[in-house]
Amino acid sequence: MLTHLDDSVGKLLAKLDANGQTENTIIVFLSDNGGPTRELTSSNHPLRGEKGQLLEGGIRVPYTVTWPGVTKPGTVIKTPVIATDLTAMALAAAGVATPADADGKDLRALLATPSERGNGSFSAQVPAGSCTTSKRTLPRAGTSQQTTRS
Repeated sequence: MLTHLDDSVGKLLAKLDANGQTENTIIVFLSDNGGPTRELTSSNHPLRGEKGQLLEGGIRVPYTVTWPGVTKPGTVIKTPVIATDLTAMALAAAGVATPADADGKDLRALLATPSERGNGSFSAQVPAGSCTTSKRTLPRAGTSQQTTRS
């Protein structure tokens, strides 16, 4: 599957280059939440958890953005972002204001300016009864801090 994905993305990028559209195109790759379960031979190591869980292994996913003139190759941002940020980002790229009641934030400043990066802390509130705990605090990305429950 990964080889097919890699080949397909390569063909898409080659086509953009051939048509002179690379500099006018934002490319985003975003996976769905968490890897499948261990029974399907997947591992999210070193993260704990898997698809369907609120542990970091169940919610942390690949999320890459290539935006000519905004992103810099090789940049890694440890601030948590969410898929709904794509809507605000796409609207901003098109010159359209994001509605005040919309979910998500325009990621341009985060992607372009290191000083705009957050501290990597994230806290998720979950309605009581919808999972095994009512609150989980996730660790900073890139640390060995364990997930805590309360």
